[in-house]
Amino acid sequence: MRDIKFRGLTVNNDWVIGNLSIPKKRLEGYEIAQGHSYISNKSGSPFAYDVRPETVGQFIGATDKNNKDLYEGDIIKHNGTLFRVKWSVTQLGFVCVDWKHKTHGGWFNWRSGEWMVRVRKYIELVGNIHANPELLEKTK
Repeated sequence: MRDIKFRGLTVNNDWVIGNLSIPKKRLEGYEIAQGHSYISNKSGSPFAYDVRPETVGQFIGATDKNNKDLYEGDIIKHNGTLFRVKWSVTQLGFVCVDWKHKTHGGWFNWRSGEWMVRVRKYIELVGNIHANPELLEKTK
């Protein structure tokens, strides 16, 4: 079983990891997100960091060859090709998209432990789409 944790970039440009909270308010019978996302530490401390919602990514349950956790939005290198780690509803897990050719290199499905676990020793985390967008620009 994998850890459920999230990573996000604070408004002060610091990365934080922990539990995700997206406050909602009721408006005319509907729950609507208020536009803020918060990440607290794993112990559930009442203190939480205000993070930019577009930078929030979930831990995918796998690590790279250096044992670094992989999150949605990360950029990994496998066999000289850069891939973006992305959630896929159709694959029921995370896919690695070859940004240059717009093809899937494989996927990681929690239930079956496909691809990424088998090739983990060849995968290297090189950045993420928020802090290192220039990595993907080079491959377009």
